[in-house]
Amino acid sequence: MKSTILLAFTIVSFSSKAQEGPCEYLEKAIDHFQNKQLDSAITLMTYVVENMPDTTNCYGRCFNNIPLAYASLGQFDQSKIWFNRILHSKLNDKEPGTDIMEPYANYHHNACMKMVQVHQTLKEFPQAIQYLDSAETTYPFETFSGTGFEKRAVSIAMWKSRIYLEMNQKDNAIYALLSKTLDTDVRFRKPDYETLSNVDFYSSVNEELLELIGKDQINKVKSSIKDGIRKLTIVTEGKKTFGVFTYNNLQYRIGLSEEKSKKELVEKLLSNHFFD
Repeated sequence: MKSTILLAFTIVSFSSKAQEGPCEYLEKAIDHFQNKQLDSAITLMTYVVENMPDTTNCYGRCFNNIPLAYASLGQFDQSKIWFNRILHSKLNDKEPGTDIMEPYANYHHNACMKMVQVHQTLKEFPQAIQYLDSAETTYPFETFSGTGFEKRAVSIAMWKSRIYLEMNQKDNAIYALLSKTLDTDVRFRKPDYETLSNVDFYSSVNEELLELIGKDQINKVKSSIKDGIRKLTIVTEGKKTFGVFTYNNLQYRIGLSEEKSKKELVEKLLSNHFFD
């Protein structure tokens, strides 16, 4: 079985003599990959990880690409082993990234996301959900942009919903999307962001919700959710504060970055774009 997981080999600069070790091997590995010689590409990159110090981003790119190459060969057990090695490594997530929307390398977060792909390919759905949870909590997406951070949060919620549907768990699929569309306080989850563009993050989430719930049921469901919101309670856990309410026997927790009364929070949630 071949995976649809894409290799993320990246051409890097080799001008610095300080990078000749790992970077030279990475350059050779990229050549082997381009010639569809994945086994030898893996051998080259594994040599770097096992025998060279982590002193350049070429080392991290070799580490990152080994499990991707194994996945492309359909060797998912080896892919899992190497993704887990990344998760337990001390790779620097804030090394420079390769994309304007991903300014940092995010080795640990991206390993979680790739593990989701592997488990989903193997129909191991509970494990896929676990790694999506870890990608939000244990290994969150590193960026200075609130916009990039929230876009990633939305994509995780939508991915989680699709996996729940593959598990025939429609209520949980709705829960994943509804939690996201109501939880618009980016500052609660990413207090250190520097920029946040005026972007419509949630229309695609609401479209998915409408499709899942059905046009004939949507008004009834919205009314029931509003009833739950009106009965919410505000709870504090350590330094974090949440608004908590129940709908369809599932508990929703809305993070608060600023102190709000119950009345203020209820009014904010009832004015959410989902209820338009």
